[in-house]
Amino acid sequence: MVRRNLTQIADERVALATGHGRQHWFTLLDVVGAPAWKKGRIAAFLSDEGLSGWWSDALAVEYHDAADRHLSQLGDAPHAFAGVTLASDVDDVWDHLADDAERAAWLGQEWPAEAPDARTLRLKLPDDSEASLEVVGPAQLSDGHESMSAVRVRVEHIGLADQKTAERMEEFWNGALERLAGAVVGF
Repeated sequence: MVRRNLTQIADERVALATGHGRQHWFTLLDVVGAPAWKKGRIAAFLSDEGLSGWWSDALAVEYHDAADRHLSQLGDAPHAFAGVTLASDVDDVWDHLADDAERAAWLGQEWPAEAPDARTLRLKLPDDSEASLEVVGPAQLSDGHESMSAVRVRVEHIGLADQKTAERMEEFWNGALERLAGAVVGF
């Protein structure tokens, strides 16, 4: 059996075969919390998203290897991931993240924040853990009938005390992102 290194395959070929480029699939995997998953679960998720077995496996291997390198840089401390896709534009979503009052309204907390760039917000929590919120997009999404502009908000919370805390914070972030989605829609 001949194995190919997927990174040697042009992104245009990935897009032609799967309907989207690598970045789309990797962003989607980030949003659903796949950095903590095993390769088989990643491949199954991609298969459920409509990719063929070969592409599901190939992208799962490449993504998992990249996630492993990233997680090893974080160290062994437990971490939480969450994400949401919003039918909105980057500026509207960013306003809800960057504005202290807007953020406190959907987050339910007033944690100090800094924005190292125009799409990333870092929050410092009282327990010395840190959460990064990133706006990814715009992307074109389709519901089968029409196409719409959308952005993804991805949360990575690092430096947590233990796995139980990581699980609790993942639930917290999923709830907070649901409230953010409601705030963006109501905007």
